[in-house]
Amino acid sequence: GIMGVGSGIVYDSNPAEEYEECHWKARFLQNLPVDFTLFETMLYDQGQCALLETHIARLQRSAQDLGFHFDETKTRQDLQACFDRLHKQNALEGKATTSQPCRIKVILHDDATLNIQAAALDALAPDRQTVVLATQSFPNHDVLRRYKTSHRQAYDAQMQHALAQGAFDSLCFNENGYLLEGARSSIFVFHQNQWLTPGLDLDILHSVMRETILQNPEHWLRPFTPANTIPVHEPLDVKERLISMEQLANAQKILAVNALRGIIPVSLLKLNDFKDNLRK
Repeated sequence: GIMGVGSGIVYDSNPAEEYEECHWKARFLQNLPVDFTLFETMLYDQGQCALLETHIARLQRSAQDLGFHFDETKTRQDLQACFDRLHKQNALEGKATTSQPCRIKVILHDDATLNIQAAALDALAPDRQTVVLATQSFPNHDVLRRYKTSHRQAYDAQMQHALAQGAFDSLCFNENGYLLEGARSSIFVFHQNQWLTPGLDLDILHSVMRETILQNPEHWLRPFTPANTIPVHEPLDVKERLISMEQLANAQKILAVNALRGIIPVSLLKLNDFKDNLRK
């Protein structure tokens, strides 16, 4: 087969950088495993998937970029059939549509084959959630990080590292020491009275929840903004910035976000030890 490779050219694009990006995009084609898949993880709650359209749009973009066949009509039909089964199951068990939320995983193979899995979503522990630092740095460039794929062994290892310490997530940094994302979440940091998040140019996941928050930060972030920092009459905004470990350690607030769990305030586990290491 033939796959085209390109990049999005804008007014201030650098030709050399765009050319290099094309090389990076083509590089992974030689190394993809046979069982390489795309997937989406959705929250089904109160009889609906609130972010369904954003999930489908991302899956469609990813399929186009990576040369997968994607049938949007069939995907919608299969998902609706899954939702109908869940609704019917709740009815048979005498449950309301507001019963326990479900985790829906949609797996797309390159031949357009779909697998849809549904499972009950357990509630998080009521105590405050924590995050740890990843045990390894990640390459400065890795195009596949932009997509939700089965090629995520490094992230899975860091997720296990976090769970072993009772933490919600593990924060991943690149070789230059800048924050990328969590193993299962995007990160927003409130530092010096400004909300920050890593930019997509760091080759991070185009997260559904991240995109949703950026479209309306006032709605999503106001409840988590520390009091007496940004007046209510001033609209909130989020700046895409490089975030260092030192900024993270001195953050006024850290949020881990994903489509499944929503927005979760977190704190760094062993923060004092972390700050001591920064001073060395």
